[in-house]
Amino acid sequence: MNTDRTLKVDQNLREIREISEKLLVMSLESDEDKKYLQGLKDLSKSMEGKIPKEFLCPITGELFYEPVVASDLITYEKVAIQTWILKHDSSPVTGNKFDSKDFIPNVVIKKLVKEFYISNQ
Repeated sequence: MNTDRTLKVDQNLREIREISEKLLVMSLESDEDKKYLQGLKDLSKSMEGKIPKEFLCPITGELFYEPVVASDLITYEKVAIQTWILKHDSSPVTGNKFDSKDFIPNVVIKKLVKEFYISNQ
């Protein structure tokens, strides 16, 4: 069984969540952006278990603010996967080595999350 690897990944993910949360908040410039991010966090908590899993970052477990697709073809919160990649060369989900450290914005998921947010206000 791979319990040692699983425990290490879980610990790394907790650290990445904390760091990426701080980085994301620090990167926001407008009050409107800060309000939207806080609204996403509140919605994540209030609707826990009822949100489509495709709208949640596998690292942070929260609704996407700035979703990007990595070379493992999985969508992550941009700052979370950027933080993860600083210390790791493999996917936090699959464990496979990344082919590239470039990301593509996932505008479809971003739009769907925004619509989900608006419809649940």
